[in-house]
Amino acid sequence: MNEFKKALIDVAGDLSESETAVKNAILLKKPRNKKVKIGYYLMPVVIVMLILFSWQLFIPKMLDISQAKQPTNVHLFEFFTALEESENNAGIETSRANAYIQMVEIIGIPKYAKSIGITITDEDRQQAENILERVWKERDFEEVLFAHITKKEVTENIAPLLIERFAYAKKLEDRMSQDYVKMLPEIATSYSNFMGFSYMEAHYEEQLNQFKEQQNIIISSNKSLGTSGTVVEVEDNMFLLIKNMTINEYNQVSPRIFVDKFAAWFINDPQKPVEVGDYINLKETVISQDRIGAEYAGVGLHYGLEILLPNERANEIKELTLTEQVLEEFYENYGQATLINEEALEISKPPLYIVHIEGESYTVWQNDKQQLYILPFGKKELAIFTEYTSKKILTLFQQFVDE
Repeated sequence: MNEFKKALIDVAGDLSESETAVKNAILLKKPRNKKVKIGYYLMPVVIVMLILFSWQLFIPKMLDISQAKQPTNVHLFEFFTALEESENNAGIETSRANAYIQMVEIIGIPKYAKSIGITITDEDRQQAENILERVWKERDFEEVLFAHITKKEVTENIAPLLIERFAYAKKLEDRMSQDYVKMLPEIATSYSNFMGFSYMEAHYEEQLNQFKEQQNIIISSNKSLGTSGTVVEVEDNMFLLIKNMTINEYNQVSPRIFVDKFAAWFINDPQKPVEVGDYINLKETVISQDRIGAEYAGVGLHYGLEILLPNERANEIKELTLTEQVLEEFYENYGQATLINEEALEISKPPLYIVHIEGESYTVWQNDKQQLYILPFGKKELAIFTEYTSKKILTLFQQFVDE
């Protein structure tokens, strides 16, 4: 661990309870099974602001009107590109892509917040400055951070944007905590970044595309299929999703503690609400490491939702009970499976069957290549079969479909 990263941990470890917002920005936790393209970019933002305070630079209280209206800022982009290259050892293409995302989020958060009626005062700005100043440790990062940009450029072109971003983000996160009682700070931070970026894409698509072309920025498309499972609870304006689990399994599992499962509460969008029993797919999910509630579930953020099988069609998942006469054949075929942790595979389809065998129950999926996945209730070890073995097992199951 280099001195630069060690300093951040030192800073975060000394924060008081009143400075939780800054700590979450510095040490945003990552989800267990997904990479986060949003939260960790807050780290350089806080670092830069701390350095500015340590120098006691004059930071303008209000943004220049013309600067505030701009959807891009080349100074901000170049600064974070240099920071990515020096501190994260990233290649030039990755550095520029990450710097672009950071730039858009920093500019987008105040714009989105204003669009939903959030305002900030001089007191809000001063409070942010005071908190950041208190957590500053005496470290000399000038050589690292200012190799490619002058103090004057930071003061005039970067600092005002960072102050605005931080103040508005705190107001956004406070509102989310009020509106969603299960919300956790790290997810509120990620949600603020996401909404800021989404707002910019929706309102400044042409300008952003032009900037990417001018700066030769390549943003890789996300090929994640998402996380699928059943909505097992709806409480107020949030729903609880458990990955690769049917409502049938949920009702049988006891105790309902999911510390080792992908289980998380998500915001229930009033424009597209889900109900208990809906089998859904969430695009590119992020969940907290902290767990809450009786189910010991996390809190999550997703980038899109599709209802694969609504509750009223749950009977399309056929339930089968195998008889003793076919057990030997089933176990022989089951022994041909490759076993993996269910977290390692994304299944974007609803289950095909629920199969009951000698007092045990199994959930069965089929992918586009006609391969079967079988997961025992309450377990994490997923069985994957070849097309040949899958066909044999399907033939066996189909004997019981109409019984």
